[in-house]
Amino acid sequence: PEPLPSASPEPGSAAAAEPSPVADVPPSLLVFTAQTPDGGRNLYSAHVSLDRDALGRDKLAVGDVRKITDFGEGVEAVLPAISPDGDKIAFTKVYTPEGSTEQRSEVWLMNVDGSNQRQLLTDFAFARAPAWRPDGEWIAAEVAEERSFMRSHDVAIVKLEANATPRVLLGGEDWEGGPAWSSDGAEIIYHQKGADDPCWQLF
Repeated sequence: PEPLPSASPEPGSAAAAEPSPVADVPPSLLVFTAQTPDGGRNLYSAHVSLDRDALGRDKLAVGDVRKITDFGEGVEAVLPAISPDGDKIAFTKVYTPEGSTEQRSEVWLMNVDGSNQRQLLTDFAFARAPAWRPDGEWIAAEVAEERSFMRSHDVAIVKLEANATPRVLLGGEDWEGGPAWSSDGAEIIYHQKGADDPCWQLF
């Protein structure tokens, strides 16, 4: 496969800051999915801070919980991923269109407050599990040309600019998905399972 797009700064631009280990930076924003009474799932955000209890032990304090999607019955918003700058959220939207028996899975992007929602990777019949490159300019996701289960899934990447064309990385008949970027944005980890493989493998 072709190498991934370089994450190095262009000549004359400011060098990107070194990523900090996650354990060293307590998260200030938490995005999670929760079931609604009508059987769907919506996304919620909450601010998280490091606090201490009466015994002086560190604990996480959660506040300002907000519902940021408002999908109706049978629609699920799952697998949220917050952009590195904390301004946007990519997520998977799962639903069955009215009059159809086929479930759809799509990747969507929105502002962190739930506004300006738009679908990504519209060229594919199936898309899920978005993952941000550390520079916030690219998203990787699991995709398929057909709504197939356990076969012909792939990893695609797309740059977040107008009319950008997605690039499929692997090809073939195996199920490849669950992408995650390396800290420098130069590599992608993914899982794979062939039709005759007894278990999943990581690459």
